[in-house]
Parts: sequence; structure tokens; C-alpha cells
Amino acid sequence: MRGDRRGVVSNYKRTMEKNIKFLGKDIKVAFNMATQIVYEKITGKAFTEDVLQSTEQVVTLYYAVILANNPTIDITLDDILTKAKGAEIGALSAALTESFLDWAEIPETLTVDKEKPAEADEEGSSPNA
Repeated sequence: MRGDRRGVVSNYKRTMEKNIKFLGKDIKVAFNMATQIVYEKITGKAFTEDVLQSTEQVVTLYYAVILANNPTIDITLDDILTKAKGAEIGALSAALTESFLDWAEIPETLTVDKEKPAEADEEGSSPNA
């Protein structure tokens, strides 16, 4: 059936979640709506693409990612600021960046209708008829 999108997104292979070791703990890193909401709750400001203009904002996003995807883990903002090594911050940043790019990518299956000309349905009539 033309235009039926059921199952399209669920069939899209999700690679948004990354697993890394951070401060000696296994954590999940994923950019998602939960991350955005946690960031907004921490900062009191809306999350937009141009919001990350300072180190403080970036570190707050790292913390929001950890909280949103690892609700039972015991890592604080102070831990990130004072205990995390450069390599750990680099791994967190790389995983977050990769996850964000995966999250922002539109699955190819959602663009099929724009790329193909209109086809006749099963009875042979045009979809615009």
C-alpha cells in the first residue's frame, strides 16, 4: 500500500547507542530526546544546535547524556570536571558525536517516495486520481 509507513522506522537499524568505559564504569552514550530534555532541565534553556558555544555547555551535555542513558550510574558533574582524563572525555565526545550523526540521519527508506515517480495502485488507478 502506497504511503504506508508502518514498520519503516522500526526496521531501520539503530546504531545511535554506543558503549564506552568512563571513569571505570561501562556507560551507554546516545543522543536522543531524553538527552535533550535532561540538558534543558539542568540548564533551564531550550536545546538548539547553536547552544553549545562554551566548555561549560559542552560538559553539561556530556553529563546530560550520561544521566539520560544511565539512570542508575553514580557519576556526577563534579566527577566529569575533576576526575575524567582527557582520553575519557575524548571517547565520550567521539561516541556522542557519532550517536548524534546517526540520530540526525534520515533512513533511506523514508525518502523513497520523493525519489520514485508516482506508481499506480493495485487496481491500476493513479494515486492522484
